[in-house]
Amino acid sequence: MCFTSIANHGGKISIEEIIQGTLYISISGGCQGCASSQVTLRQGLEVILKKIAPKIEEVVDTTNYSAEKQPFYPSH
Repeated sequence: MCFTSIANHGGKISIEEIIQGTLYISISGGCQGCASSQVTLRQGLEVILKKIAPKIEEVVDTTNYSAEKQPFYPSH
């Protein structure tokens, strides 16, 4: 459900690297400027990942939110 919602909203979550149980990701596309992106990340993606990959202890969002490459709500 979580992954489908991300894709349906034009979002993308990319794995940057994994270091000693910490997964570093970045968010882009429709998710980058979405107010719900952190809820989706913490209550959706992170929960699912920890169940299917128990060695992942933490998910760190490295997204540069000021870049606004393709925000959900475009700047005017």
